[in-house]
Amino acid sequence: MNFEEDQEVLVRYPLTAEAERGDRSEWPWLNGWIARECGDNEWEVVVEDERLAVEYQGDLVYPVCFRDSSELQARDEP
Repeated sequence: MNFEEDQEVLVRYPLTAEAERGDRSEWPWLNGWIARECGDNEWEVVVEDERLAVEYQGDLVYPVCFRDSSELQARDEP
C-alpha cells in the first residue's frame, strides 16, 4: 500500500510508556497523517491524538513516528 503526503491515516501507537514496552500488535489505532515518505515502505507520521499532545512554546505538538505499511491504515473519509 502507498500513502501520500498529508493523507489522513490510522497509525499504531502506544498511549503509555508501559504499553510501549509491550506487544506492538496490542497498540491502539490512532488518528494521524503522513508527513512524508522516508523510503521504501516507510513513512513519517504525525500522531494527532489529544491524549499525547504536549504544550511547547504555547503550541500543542504531537508525537512523530516512523511506520511501515503494516502499522498504517487509510482513514475513511467522513
